Amino acid sequence: MKTVDEGANEGDLLTFRVWDLSNLCEIAITEDMFLPISINENFILKSPYNPPKWTKANGIWGLNINTCSDEIIPLVKGLNIFSFTVNKVFYDSNSPPGVNTLSNADFVKVGRLDDVLSSIEGSYSIIRNFDVNGGLDYDPLVPTFFNTLHYLASGYAYRINMSKPANLILKGIRAQKTDTLQLSEGWNLVGCWHSDLQYIKQPLSLFKFPPNAKQVKVTSIKNIFQQIDGYYSIIRYPYGRDDSSSEALILDPELADSENSLNFIAPGHGFWIKLKSSQTLHYDVNLALQLKDYNSKINNTYYYTSNDKNFTFTGQKWYNSLITINKTPIIQEGSRYFSQNHWQYKPRLMQGEQRLVFSGYDLTGYECASITAFVMYDTIPPEVTYTKSPSEHIIYTSTTVTINIKSSDATHYKYKLDDNEESDEITVSQDLILKDLFTSNTDTFHKLELITRDEAGNWQTHPQYFSWMNITGEKAYNIPVAYTRTIITAPQMPLYFKLQATDEDLDPLTFKILKDCQSGTLKINPLTGESVYTPVNSGTDSFIFSAHDGYFESNPATISIINKVSLDEMLAELEIYSQNDALITFNNPDQYELAYYHENVPIISPTIGPILSVNLMGDMHKIMLICDAAAVGETLFLKIDNTVISSFHIPFL
Repeated sequence: MKTVDEGANEGDLLTFRVWDLSNLCEIAITEDMFLPISINENFILKSPYNPPKWTKANGIWGLNINTCSDEIIPLVKGLNIFSFTVNKVFYDSNSPPGVNTLSNADFVKVGRLDDVLSSIEGSYSIIRNFDVNGGLDYDPLVPTFFNTLHYLASGYAYRINMSKPANLILKGIRAQKTDTLQLSEGWNLVGCWHSDLQYIKQPLSLFKFPPNAKQVKVTSIKNIFQQIDGYYSIIRYPYGRDDSSSEALILDPELADSENSLNFIAPGHGFWIKLKSSQTLHYDVNLALQLKDYNSKINNTYYYTSNDKNFTFTGQKWYNSLITINKTPIIQEGSRYFSQNHWQYKPRLMQGEQRLVFSGYDLTGYECASITAFVMYDTIPPEVTYTKSPSEHIIYTSTTVTINIKSSDATHYKYKLDDNEESDEITVSQDLILKDLFTSNTDTFHKLELITRDEAGNWQTHPQYFSWMNITGEKAYNIPVAYTRTIITAPQMPLYFKLQATDEDLDPLTFKILKDCQSGTLKINPLTGESVYTPVNSGTDSFIFSAHDGYFESNPATISIINKVSLDEMLAELEIYSQNDALITFNNPDQYELAYYHENVPIISPTIGPILSVNLMGDMHKIMLICDAAAVGETLFLKIDNTVISSFHIPFL
């Protein structure tokens, strides 16, 4: 036989040999070389085709081969519960069935279900199923519209009454053991889509199996259902005259293997399974060895931290299986955990981190994937730094105290304030904020106790104590004052200004927004108070801020913003400090239209003239200038009593 590489010519016959993994057999396919039966310029056509077809894509000829051998399911006279591994859903209705189906299943529409069951035509009387739609029937002797069952799906099992023995033969790609089927709470009639006949003991001569099914001995049937362990209450395989027959094989997860009668799971067969809740079933049981109660897990590696010398691993395993740790047996055939699916192991710990590798085996020699555990045995208390704010022993007026906790290894803390109950544990990343502390005109003494632990559970050897007095009498410090203001601006024009507050102690101030503006956008520098407000539309807006001198918070102050309705008006603002009453003069030689707004005084109507004068009383004044847009970029001069104080551009802010 020539291959393409050996110089096969057009018209030569090519033979392809395909290994069918599902049946462990070889299939031979022969096709003419470069004699396309169907030509397609866009893609290599999907298979299976019988025979396969040469097709063309991007100038390259290809033969897409994906085929399999027949699946043969022996059926005996009387009641059978059968399933099939060909991963298809056959249906004779107008649309596919609305049920959960096996993953990767192909949907195939047929004229009647008879077409699927042609290999046993005349040998059966009725087929029944059971799924989320309840129990449905198919009778081959009545018209389709009289039947309630209109589909046969891989993954499920079906009850069939046979008048004589026969073989059901199906064609198609087989399901894989990794394919999944979502099952419902309660009873489910389920098939087996694993290609192997798995059993724990002979004889199996009472039953018929697919001829190509590989027989594999296992240590426990319960291991096959490891992925739903704890969620099913019973598995039942009836094989008598009907489902109510006492002739049934049983798998009860609460019983030992020797007390259960169900000793095999095989393709071509089915069984009833009762679930406590909805679960996903598959037959790929590889990772049977697991650990529990870990601090963290990455892939197949578990991490623990403990300060307990008696630290003990707990986990899950296969039934009837062995476990080694760093290749040393710890659970053997005579061990108490050998026949169970859970296990415990107490290692000998030393200070620091240890690495342990666990492996599991069944009696047939099958080894599951190993897992690794890192255990940090830590008995050293954490090192912690606490900071109280305000830090003073005597706190005047303030009723809030904040405790910041910093540590490289601590994870949680708890506290006790005065005579109150001890708190629950709090993560170290959260500051402790004590609000609404009681104060009085005399000394009110508060006592705070804190203690911190690390991830291993080590608590500090000695708690941290803080004590202070909250007094509402004569203040030792002055409280800063924040000033309320009204500002006028034009719509869509950014307004630059500075939040105003004073502190008689000349402590550095910080600013924070207590209530943000309603419509515009606001940005502030908390260290300087420099702010930018961008209006969105005309009207009024406001926000509330406060200042803090490191000891006390100021009064809340409101900044009101008036957005002028005229877009051709611009705004300038300045603050004037004068020891005495003063006449403020704005030199306006080009006679731009000017108006001014003085704090707490209504806006003066715009006037046109070379000079706009304002009489000021007091020592600090806030002046708003409103001018025509034509003045933008021009210079105005400010004078106090005929002395030039400053010049500015419009807008100068």
